Amino acid sequence: MSDSPWGLFEYAHRNLFDPVGLTAAAFDRIAASRETATFDAAHTPMMVRFRDINGPTSVELVDPERLDTSFGPGVRFSKATIAITSDAVTTGIEKSAPWLVGGNPARWIVPPTEKFLQDIPFERRLTDGDFWSHMQ
Repeated sequence: MSDSPWGLFEYAHRNLFDPVGLTAAAFDRIAASRETATFDAAHTPMMVRFRDINGPTSVELVDPERLDTSFGPGVRFSKATIAITSDAVTTGIEKSAPWLVGGNPARWIVPPTEKFLQDIPFERRLTDGDFWSHMQ
């Protein structure tokens, strides 16, 4: 199971797929589904925080199983719920983080200085596009 949002949904709702995979009928069932699935901290997608929202270089990886190390004593992860919804896509992140420029998947949040991708810390592999939805 992939711990991406789609991978979690796919795992939880594999009953919506056809035996041959994702067919047009399967996509129709998925679009109509309002079932939710709940996951524990070990299966959440990558989470990051910015020590300074005005400074993209302040990005830090957050361990969902140890939120207290990032956010203080007593903070813990309870659960994550994933679902398909007809609610509007959330917008406005650029108001809180003006350095995001519009969803460019090739624009690094923190330009790498390392020569090889494997040498770049995972949380610094983020691109501008990771913070935008292209489904609007």
